[in-house]
Amino acid sequence: MRALSCLLVLICTVSSNLAYETPGLEVVILIKATNGSVDSTYFSSEIVPLIETISKELIFPEDVSTKQREFARISVSVGGTSDDWPIVSLRNQSRSEFLASLKKLNLAEGNANVGNTGAIKSAVETLYASSVAIYRLVVLLTDEVLMSDSESDDAKRLLVITDHRIYIIGIPSIQNPIFTASLPAAFKLTAESDNVFRSISEALSRPTSSITDVMISFDDLLNDRLVFILPGELPNWHVKPSNTYNVSHGGNVYDKLVQISQTPDFQYLDIVLLTQADVFPQNTTNSMFDLADQPNVNVFVQGCGDPRGLEIGGDSPGSPRGCPQGSPGTEKS
Repeated sequence: MRALSCLLVLICTVSSNLAYETPGLEVVILIKATNGSVDSTYFSSEIVPLIETISKELIFPEDVSTKQREFARISVSVGGTSDDWPIVSLRNQSRSEFLASLKKLNLAEGNANVGNTGAIKSAVETLYASSVAIYRLVVLLTDEVLMSDSESDDAKRLLVITDHRIYIIGIPSIQNPIFTASLPAAFKLTAESDNVFRSISEALSRPTSSITDVMISFDDLLNDRLVFILPGELPNWHVKPSNTYNVSHGGNVYDKLVQISQTPDFQYLDIVLLTQADVFPQNTTNSMFDLADQPNVNVFVQGCGDPRGLEIGGDSPGSPRGCPQGSPGTEKS
């Protein structure tokens, strides 16, 4: 019995260590702010709490389990005109360790009014030196974005490293109290307009794609070799509604699902599709069975909303069955 107990302790220790060493997400936060540009009260009452809010959405090493082995790592840099960017390192650390480091964060010395080239360079160097995850994102808090910021080699490298996951949040400074004039340059730097927020308030309150959301779509699955979704963010997983697809000409949703199911990278993926018949091309029944028979992944289809509702599952499709009794607009087949 004692030997068994020791073995269990060893297994738990090894499992914990393995999980602790396997980050799935890395977040690099850059704050372009100095004591000569940003109010210290705003820094402590708005910027630092924002970072804490972001960290609450992340899984730290102590949060891992047998079902969720991948955690997040987060770093924070503050800088201005100099190359000296104080940093909370991108490393494996507990939530309490990160929050303790965050409390010690201070504004950099100087007067920040020179664009974001130093911040971008800092992000590139941080990821080159420390990154081990496959899913990375950068958050830049800044009072101004210049067109020249997106033209540097480091900016181009950063877009590639993060797969266009660069987010910009506008903050007020003495030199630039309003961020609106920087929007065109910010859109160019991120290459994604949805990744730009005019203020911290907008970043936290935007109805869709707020800074705390981790979102993917059918198109993201097809464009990315691998997608990492934080379990805590699954309720925020937004998929484009069917009326945004051209379902009357070939069933766009169906075609994309076929592409996903035939991609070798997704052989460990299960797809559960709750849908109406109008997202399928031509014959609904044949289309649903065809999805269920696709290689690499299991596709479970529940079609409701009309009398043709079917339920088909994975590798053994079985026979068509009706939607649950009492479902609006459905009847037993």
